[in-house]
Amino acid sequence: GPFLPELGRGVEPPSAGGAGSLSFDLLGVDVLVDADFRPWLLEVNLLPSLSPVPGDAETTAHREAVVEDVLAGVLDTARAAGCLRAARVPTDAWELLSTWELTDTV
Repeated sequence: GPFLPELGRGVEPPSAGGAGSLSFDLLGVDVLVDADFRPWLLEVNLLPSLSPVPGDAETTAHREAVVEDVLAGVLDTARAAGCLRAARVPTDAWELLSTWELTDTV
């Protein structure tokens, strides 16, 4: 909607070649769509939770999709720009990580 461009207006652009030019933020945007299909911004979260939700497979799947999209966008862009080298880990490293058991401790 028209409010989304406003989110970045207060953010200083990264300096050329500085570390900021290689960073990004993930925002959680909660939007309500009314009966006339108008979007209403409810809130913007700077640190949205992306952890799996025990007992809620649908929410967990949505969160996993967000993480995959963010990683693809960041890593594919970095790889295309020549910023990344070939990995020295097994090609199934992501699958291996996904088999780790999750705990509630931080």
